[in-house]
Amino acid sequence: MAILGAEHILRMIPVGTHDWNKFIKPEELTILLENSNMMVKKIQGLRFYGIPGKTMTWSLDDNDTDVNYILHAVRSTK
Repeated sequence: MAILGAEHILRMIPVGTHDWNKFIKPEELTILLENSNMMVKKIQGLRFYGIPGKTMTWSLDDNDTDVNYILHAVRSTK
């Protein structure tokens, strides 16, 4: 729904920007980072609220990383 809304309904971003075949799930990114001597500290989802051209805000969500997320990782000391 987020992609449909952002690309086709609200026209916030160009159609075709998102491709589920290229989406990296947080779990996959965690594995890649850990295999590169990194330690994931926190993963949070991002939720968008608002109407383009009006008040638009993002908020952090500890549970929903299905579409948008941010990840904090540091070099591992082991």
